[in-house]
Amino acid sequence: MFQSLKALRVVALLMSPLALVACEDEFSSLPSGGSPHQEIVCKNSFGSGFYIAPNLVLTAAHVLPYKKCKIEMGEDSGKLVWKDTKRDIAVVYVKGKKASFYPYQCELPKEGSYVKLNSGEAIKKGRILSHNPDIVGNYFQTDISVRYGESGSPLFHEDAVIGVLNFTNFDDGTLSYYRPIGDFCSKLNSLKKKYAGK
Repeated sequence: MFQSLKALRVVALLMSPLALVACEDEFSSLPSGGSPHQEIVCKNSFGSGFYIAPNLVLTAAHVLPYKKCKIEMGEDSGKLVWKDTKRDIAVVYVKGKKASFYPYQCELPKEGSYVKLNSGEAIKKGRILSHNPDIVGNYFQTDISVRYGESGSPLFHEDAVIGVLNFTNFDDGTLSYYRPIGDFCSKLNSLKKKYAGK
């Protein structure tokens, strides 16, 4: 599909925080704690993330490109506790937080399955096109159009997160690529256990 990685561009973090508004969250059934979706600021970088536990936020690693920065999420601030730049995944710990959170599943649905992306601004619907598109790395592809600032957003199948938005096709943004939760499911489970109740 792509002749080189130059045809791919990370979903850049160029949107102004003032331009974003929260959408109604149809995926969270918890009665309190607000939406699990978060807008994340790290110096001059900006992107999205979401709670996977009351005090842990999952995002794309390139949303947090600096070794040291104040990680801001609205009125909260967090600490980076795990980052895998090769797989473009990171987890942030928010001390004492008791937020609503999204469930996730480790198994990737079959190609053709209907999925939804919660970008924080809107719910976008599409299908899984390929489990193994012609690119480097273990990503899967959908036909959901994305734009700058949405990196780190959760992709759902039914009511569970199955992937994290990592990048798009730079030419027109009509294809989007995700790291499957199954790639690091055991790590997330370990972190949830470690930080439970803290």
